[in-house]
Amino acid sequence: MRFSRWIDCGVLAAGCLTTSLRADVSYDFNADGGGFTVGNYGAIEDPWTYNSGPGTWSVDGSTGVGAPTASGLRTQTFQLDAAGTVDLTFDHRYSIEWDGTTRWDGAALRYRVNNGDFQHVDGSQFSTEGYIATIQGNNALNGLQGFSDVSDGYFDDEFITSVAQLGSYNAGDLIQVEFLGAWDEFARGNPDGTVPNWEIDSLTVVGPVSVGPALPPPPLFVGGDGTIGQDALDAVRSNEVYGAPVSGVPGFTGRIVTFEEHGMTLNDHSTAELALEDFDGEFATGSYDVVDFGGGGGTFGSTNPYPNGVADTSMSDFAVQVFADVTIPAGEWTIGFGSDDGGQVTIAGIELIEFTNDNFEDDQIRFEGNRGHGWTVGTFELDEPLTTTLIGSMHERGGGDSFEIAVLDEAFLDTGVSEANGWQLLGDGVFGWSVTTTTEPLVSADLDGSAVTDKSYRFDINGDTGEADQIAISESNDDVYNSTLNIEGATFQINATGTIAAGQAFQIVSADTIVGTPTVLSLDPSQTWVFDSATGNVCLGSCGDSLLGDFNADGVVTTADLDVMSLGDVAFDVTGDGMTDAADVNEMVANLIGTWIGDSNGDGEFGTSDFVQVFTVGKFESGQAAVWSEGDWNLDGVFDTSDFVAAFTEGGFERGPRGGVSAVPEPCAGVLLLCGLLGLMRFRRK
Repeated sequence: MRFSRWIDCGVLAAGCLTTSLRADVSYDFNADGGGFTVGNYGAIEDPWTYNSGPGTWSVDGSTGVGAPTASGLRTQTFQLDAAGTVDLTFDHRYSIEWDGTTRWDGAALRYRVNNGDFQHVDGSQFSTEGYIATIQGNNALNGLQGFSDVSDGYFDDEFITSVAQLGSYNAGDLIQVEFLGAWDEFARGNPDGTVPNWEIDSLTVVGPVSVGPALPPPPLFVGGDGTIGQDALDAVRSNEVYGAPVSGVPGFTGRIVTFEEHGMTLNDHSTAELALEDFDGEFATGSYDVVDFGGGGGTFGSTNPYPNGVADTSMSDFAVQVFADVTIPAGEWTIGFGSDDGGQVTIAGIELIEFTNDNFEDDQIRFEGNRGHGWTVGTFELDEPLTTTLIGSMHERGGGDSFEIAVLDEAFLDTGVSEANGWQLLGDGVFGWSVTTTTEPLVSADLDGSAVTDKSYRFDINGDTGEADQIAISESNDDVYNSTLNIEGATFQINATGTIAAGQAFQIVSADTIVGTPTVLSLDPSQTWVFDSATGNVCLGSCGDSLLGDFNADGVVTTADLDVMSLGDVAFDVTGDGMTDAADVNEMVANLIGTWIGDSNGDGEFGTSDFVQVFTVGKFESGQAAVWSEGDWNLDGVFDTSDFVAAFTEGGFERGPRGGVSAVPEPCAGVLLLCGLLGLMRFRRK
């Protein structure tokens, strides 16, 4: 790796005096990749790659994988040697998909500070050659500013120089930068197929920085970084049991056909209707009171999940169909649907008077192509009530999605649909309409999910409000579903704030059955948290309903719990006197575990094998921190002569298992042996 440093000095007659320290770190990638790493999101085809010939990093992205992907080029970690500002200067070129209307793919900078999550570098932070526009495609940069189209000189192999300010930081802060390219499901480059999509020729990190220690992978911030919330984990549904069909249920029946089933690109609604005709898809359980779907927005309030339970913009090239039996009162009406992309609503037996957009049938309003969220409306009049069927459908190509059906109780060709203008989402009883359907109610089903990942989960806990982040099985209705969540091997980080009492519990996992045991870490080194799989709670020190003394939450009390225990922390108070002292150590050893002080290897006895173990570790009178299994038998944090005093005072040496043996020591033999051991150890240390 080649990197350069500069020191700026003020010069007086007597010589050079440092007035401001700057140690910029620069990479030209001619010798190697600079120690940069790559983090991929999704099944990307062509991620970031180091090119030794030209000395650059480049990424080609994905085309035709049927799902959004992203790839991040991550720098080394930079440490602030002094407080100051950090800027980035980098030479790069890009060719990123844009069809003149929609910016499908994008590229942008992200950075993280210390152990935080990556955050987007905003366009306002650039002083030179900044972002082009907001990215619209269905990818990780949707709704954020980024590079798009083609950079100047791209096809002449010329690079542009961009400059961005990351902000001001304190001495010791750690910063890592990520160059993130993000793609939707299909085409790449501009024009289509042009690669590389992004190429980095050089980078300079400007500020009082040096290459610092590597940061661990960013955790998964449950509910968001620093905010309390719940994350729903995907689950596999099985063992469904349905009841007998029930007619007259208020609302609509809905189903969805996804790309994974039909495998087509849905560039128009006619293609979507073929997918709906040829494939069964997945039906929603129960009925929808109104049609108001959308992971990417809409006109009316909160939205419903799609029939497969997805409630975000992660899907593309899918089609949704809804249907209901309706009775429409006599009068003048305007029916409309809002969609992103296309769709239609057909009401058998009506005859449209006026309509917007497309119209294949007299009883149908339609938008055939693709669009951002927009409304298609049509007017009709009834001389008498009409009992008929309503069938609606929509499709999504990519980049956001929504589907709403609304009605206005007058004939008015109005595309400014809103509640303020008198429109209401169509549902049973709205303006006197009857909207019902026939469903087979889901009586019961199993939901199986997993929280196992190579990243850790970070939970925020607020002791003052009693709130905590939580992970849960998505779509978990306790009346219908039996949910199981596997957490075996997962890592949970606890970020606690406020005042928290010893033993106070917070539920961070919600499922009917929790399988496995996680590793629980605390961002506050003075706190020890344990997890109770029976309740999904984490508790400070120990959980009230858990086994007293089971500080490592493995379901049993053994000498391994003494490795966790420390004096002075009330979380480890097992005698109930509000303190953690020698009495608690004796209670743990003698009564809760049933062994002797000195039993480092946990075999239930105190003997020469324990000496072998602790002296093999080699911490005796070294001043290094030690735990029970390393010889710290009085739990004062180190292994020294005081631990032998505690062990031989109790008198369990070579007396076998504790059960049934009196703990009264034999003073003469014990003291003589202790004196001999200490003398030998002092002699060997000379």
